[in-house]
Amino acid sequence: MGRTTLVHEVIDPAFADRLASILPPDVGPAVREHLLTAHTTVEQVGRDVAEPASVRNLVLSHIVPSTTPADVLAAAQDGYSGRLIIGEDMLELSV
Repeated sequence: MGRTTLVHEVIDPAFADRLASILPPDVGPAVREHLLTAHTTVEQVGRDVAEPASVRNLVLSHIVPSTTPADVLAAAQDGYSGRLIIGEDMLELSV
């Protein structure tokens, strides 16, 4: 694994489901589909992006929604052998 860091956005797919369920039926499914195709899910980011890229550190940023609990975001570690860092406001990392 290289000495690289990947800063990547992520979405909790349960949020997309919840949002779609409260929207009118003629727009909810399209909004859900857009959110899930325009963002990388928590389950995908480590396994499908960071691991194949052989990055040492994965920093989750632009977390949708910003209130996603850390235990949900920890699922990004599944299938990823590097270090997972959950970004937060004012986080500083040395590179």
